[in-house]
Amino acid sequence: MAAGASTHWLAWPQALVHVISYRMRRVSLWLPPLLYMVLIFQFSSESSPMPEVTEHVWDKLLHLAEYAGLAVLFCRALTGEGLGWLAAALTALLLASGYGATDEWHQAFVPLRSTDLNDWLADTFGATIGAALYAVRPKVRLKPDTTTEPDNQLRTRTVGAARRKR
Repeated sequence: MAAGASTHWLAWPQALVHVISYRMRRVSLWLPPLLYMVLIFQFSSESSPMPEVTEHVWDKLLHLAEYAGLAVLFCRALTGEGLGWLAAALTALLLASGYGATDEWHQAFVPLRSTDLNDWLADTFGATIGAALYAVRPKVRLKPDTTTEPDNQLRTRTVGAARRKR
């Protein structure tokens, strides 16, 4: 058996592991904001969500906190995908604000609920605060996934070895 044939046989499991780890990383980045959005949708579907809380806390403050959390989760996912902090913060702001707009529209169809421009403004302001807090926090972030480009890894190793020889 030729040496190349055995190498080819070993490449298949390595490629499979690469694909699985890449997909698991993407799931770990995007599942939290998606689950959070489902939670928001669930609360928005109720005619009177958490009345014991909403009696004592101003609803705009709840909107602000809710969408600040969503923006932070979006920022985490976007920086994990390789976006810079500014692009991630702006994209997260747009995504969270857009979701807030659809959430307000959704509430128009829920009994005893209505759409409110001020709620959407509170959502957007909360998203702005969440994205800003994420951007200024200590710089402990997920590194972008470099395993998607095997040639880049090889080039990095080769360049690094060449620099060490100098």
